[in-house]
Amino acid sequence: MLRLGQRWAGLCADSLAVAPGWDTFRPVPLLAFLGLAAAVSLGLYLILWLRSLVARRVTVIDPFWGLGFPIVGFALLSRVDEVGPRTYLVLAMFTLWALRYASHIWFRSWGHDEASLYYPYKEQRERHGGNFWWISWFTIFVPQALGHVVIGLPMLVVLFSPGPELGWLDALGVVIWLTGASIETIADLQLRRFKGDPANAGKVLDTGLWRYSRHPNYFGDALGFWGLALVGLGSPVGLWGLLGPGLLTVLLTRVSGVTMVESRAKVARKPEYAAYIARTSAFVPWPPTASS
Repeated sequence: MLRLGQRWAGLCADSLAVAPGWDTFRPVPLLAFLGLAAAVSLGLYLILWLRSLVARRVTVIDPFWGLGFPIVGFALLSRVDEVGPRTYLVLAMFTLWALRYASHIWFRSWGHDEASLYYPYKEQRERHGGNFWWISWFTIFVPQALGHVVIGLPMLVVLFSPGPELGWLDALGVVIWLTGASIETIADLQLRRFKGDPANAGKVLDTGLWRYSRHPNYFGDALGFWGLALVGLGSPVGLWGLLGPGLLTVLLTRVSGVTMVESRAKVARKPEYAAYIARTSAFVPWPPTASS
C-alpha cells in the first residue's frame, strides 16, 4: 500500500514538474503540496472504495482513518526538498498513534456486521438503496480522504518545511500528544472491558476516566492532535497546522462525535444516561457535579 502511494505521489509530482513555468516556483508551494497530498489520499481511498464494493462492507475503511495519515506522509517523503529531525518526529508520532488506533478499531469490529458497528452506514445504505454503491464514494470515502489533508496539516506543514532544530515547543507538543494518546488508549480499554462483561448490559459506564467525561476517548484524540500541531509550529508555515486539530475538535464535539452519539434514540431513552449527562462533562474531563 505504501509503495502504491509513493508511485501515485510520483506520478502527480512528475506531471506538475513538466507544467509550463513550474520550475519557477520551486520549492513546491504549500497549496500545490497539499494538492499532491490530496491526490495520494484520494488514490488510497479509491482502492478502499473498490474493496468495499467487493466486500459489501463500508467498514473496511475504518482502520484506515488512522493508517491513512502515515501512509500519505511516507508516500510524500520522497517528494520533499528537505527533511530534518522534526520531520521524523512528526511521522513517528502519527505512526504510533495510527497503529494503536487501527488495532483498536480492528479488534472492536471483529465478528460484527456493518450495521452493528456504525449505524450511519446502515442509514445511508437503506436511504439510497441500489445507488449506495456509487453515492458512498462521495458521501463517505471522499470526505475521509480530504479529511486526511486538513486534519493531517500538522504533519503536512512539517513535511513541506521542517524548520530549524527541535526546541522547547516540540518537547511541550510531545508531552501533550503523549497525554492525549494515553487518555484515548485508557478510555478505549475501559470501555472495551465494560462492554465485554455481560453483567454490564444496559448499564452506563461512569467509572474511571468516564466518570469525569462522557467522551474521554474523543477528548484524548483531540488533545493528541493539538500536541502534534504544537510540534508543527516549528515549521515556518506551522500556523496552518492549527486548522487540523481545530477541525477535528469541531467534528468530535459538534458533528460526528458527542452530538451524534448522544442523539441516538436508544441512548436518549436510558434514564441512567440522562442522569449521567446531567452530572458529567461532555468532553473536557471535569469532576462530576454534586448531584452525582
